[in-house]
Amino acid sequence: MNRTVPDAATDSPTLAAAIATASRIIAPTWPLDEQIAINPWWGMIDRPFAEVAALLHRLNGAPLAWPAQAYLAAWESGEITSSAVERALHERCAGAGVTDALAALRTAPGCGPGLDLPSDLIDRQPDAAGPRWRETITQQVSQFCASYFDADQADWHRRHPAGLFAGWRAALLRDHAIEPLMHAPRFRAFAAQIPQDAEAAIDWALKRLAVPVSEAVPLLMLSLLRINGWASWCAYRAWAAARAGREDRTLEELLAIRISWEALLIDCDESRTDTAEIWRDHWPKALQAAA
Repeated sequence: MNRTVPDAATDSPTLAAAIATASRIIAPTWPLDEQIAINPWWGMIDRPFAEVAALLHRLNGAPLAWPAQAYLAAWESGEITSSAVERALHERCAGAGVTDALAALRTAPGCGPGLDLPSDLIDRQPDAAGPRWRETITQQVSQFCASYFDADQADWHRRHPAGLFAGWRAALLRDHAIEPLMHAPRFRAFAAQIPQDAEAAIDWALKRLAVPVSEAVPLLMLSLLRINGWASWCAYRAWAAARAGREDRTLEELLAIRISWEALLIDCDESRTDTAEIWRDHWPKALQAAA
């Protein structure tokens, strides 16, 4: 199934444009009784393969092709022939020869681990102890979404009249488990600072993380990829709503949840006092290195 997706105004510094652009990285997933196979990068099918491959490489180290050494091994075994390389070069790199292609493969950099979120930096600190924030955040968000979206199994659901984000925020402020589990005694006090509107919460989080809106798309994309399963379900809800002439902002609300968690870590990891400094020094350097 294909579609042409109009490009969001990526050159615009507005928050709404950044959210729309970031959301395109998530493909919808259909309910099990309607399941169909689609391109997992469906939202970017109007972009060249090499551009999407480079983007995913920068974000989370995900390769869309073999590593260079695998191509070299296939060449040396005869699986890839000289004529096949010449045809490929004719299509993509006019003027280059087989020798040039082999030289490029031999000097190609490996696929790196991708960009980090604050939770990654905290978890990698040598004095980090106890449960890891990255796994804890994934578990917390997944549990909430499972109870919120469940329709046919549980007798009790986390429905909220104001939607997914409002329900999560209210539940977070009542949750007494995070503080002892993660050794963060003032966690709920910091969580109370999160705005009640999803878009406002994303704006708040970006400010806490010192990431300007004009540079926010990679961070927002990475945040969605970290909860890709539920993000795909929210993308399906948006797709189904659009077909019915309605609007569904659940994916934006899930993004607000995920990035709010990361913004909270700037303050609530009280085992460290330099988390904000480490993050704000790391992120621009990581972006530059990835580019």
